[in-house]
Amino acid sequence: MVLIQQECVIPVLFTVSRQYKPTRDATRGLMTLKRSSSNACAACKYQRRKCTPECQLAQYFPSDKPGVFKNAHRLFGVKNILNILKSIHDPAQKTDAMTSIIYQANLREMFPVRGCCHLIDSYYAQIQLLEEELHAVHSQLDFYRTRRHNQVSRASASSTHKQRLHTMDECVSQVIPN
Repeated sequence: MVLIQQECVIPVLFTVSRQYKPTRDATRGLMTLKRSSSNACAACKYQRRKCTPECQLAQYFPSDKPGVFKNAHRLFGVKNILNILKSIHDPAQKTDAMTSIIYQANLREMFPVRGCCHLIDSYYAQIQLLEEELHAVHSQLDFYRTRRHNQVSRASASSTHKQRLHTMDECVSQVIPN
């Protein structure tokens, strides 16, 4: 027996099961069997049922990603997923809901005890740290602004003092001629 990309070559004498489509190999006079490429979604494959064109889960669970469906099925169940989809009327919201379901299910697979809460808590801690850093930066900015303001006010004060001295010298020179 020779295997060629999901095809197996067998003599014509064998009977063919229903899941195989026989084709004739003209070069060797042998019958080859091609496995029918089922386009069943991962949900229908998992439930061992025929996937119809009206299958609501086909677009969210492609046949090449059965693990994604397995995680979602384990966490939510098919009936709950279908009920969620039925309750939403906007197609864009359906896509967002399914993305969220798949994301939550995959996180539950990664973190069995806390699931999404683990990630939410880590994001919350990052937000707290960044807010503290932002507060420190604002404090430094305020410090440098007041420092700059004080330097400018000192410079202007010294320049006004010099102007006063200069005007006094002029007044004195006018009163007391040289």
